[in-house]
Amino acid sequence: MIIIVQLAALTYGLNIVYQEHPKLVVLYQYGNAILIKQSEYASSDEFKNIPLEEMPKIAGIPSVSYLVHNGKPILGNPLQNPKLLNSADSETRKHIENSQKNQLFLQELEAKHGKGITIALMGKYTGAYVLLSKDFKLISTFGEQPLN
Repeated sequence: MIIIVQLAALTYGLNIVYQEHPKLVVLYQYGNAILIKQSEYASSDEFKNIPLEEMPKIAGIPSVSYLVHNGKPILGNPLQNPKLLNSADSETRKHIENSQKNQLFLQELEAKHGKGITIALMGKYTGAYVLLSKDFKLISTFGEQPLN
């Protein structure tokens, strides 16, 4: 009987972990991005037709750009939209300027790795800045703070 209860608890726990893991990063043109967890992805028709295996990955998580044109969302490969990436980078850098600590950290990273793309990434409980290389590889995260 104890084994059955333990197996049920383990199964429940594994299911919860699976449902909460990040499935997709959605990049918006104003500098922020959000993590979509598996449960949100599974319950949304909006992301169903995206070929995730073809999208660039941030730390192993597929990413898509999200634009609104004539009132309709357009989802696509962020690397095929340099205007969106430039806008996101510019807007994020404006926010980073508000923190001397984050600004200095970014300067140190870019002195070592070259100028990259910055985005503000928000998860369920925390937000952080992300520095990506020009070829969309994760260099670092920094400035993590809880979301209120």
